[in-house]
Amino acid sequence: MSSSSSSSSTSSTSINNNNNLNQTPPPTPPSDPSWFPNVSVNQIEDVVGSCPFKATTSGVLGGGLGFLFGAFFAGAGNLDHLRPDAPKKSTWVQVKEGFRHSATRGKSMARGFALAGGVYVGCECLIEKRRGKSDIWNAIMGGCAAGAALSAKGGPQAMALGCAGFAAFSTVIELVMIEH
Repeated sequence: MSSSSSSSSTSSTSINNNNNLNQTPPPTPPSDPSWFPNVSVNQIEDVVGSCPFKATTSGVLGGGLGFLFGAFFAGAGNLDHLRPDAPKKSTWVQVKEGFRHSATRGKSMARGFALAGGVYVGCECLIEKRRGKSDIWNAIMGGCAAGAALSAKGGPQAMALGCAGFAAFSTVIELVMIEH
């Protein structure tokens, strides 16, 4: 009986030793990334936190989102083939026309979303840096600038309405986001 208890204590000791060997601490990441040998973390933060970087990033992401929206919703806008007097076309012709229409709508919405996102974020960032405050007025003024830029082709009255509309929308979004 003593031999069985000694074998069980030996096996439990070997299990404990194996567990200790397998529990090596994870490596700590270097404070200075080795893939940027001459760039400090502060310099990277300065670039990423700059207004041109934020505006460019917002414009690129807004353009991508706008293209996806335009391409997706293009199918709801082109329903000419459902008219009874519509000429009969082959399936392949309809598919090609559908893709062309989706691409056209996607490009159009991509331009609008990119412009709105880039101008809004760029102006909001510049206003925040100039004022030295981060409050709702930055969003209101950024929204006004984005609305005016989007409706610039329509003239001064359209720009004023665009400014008021985007400023109001920005105000509502900021008030909702402040609560969350």
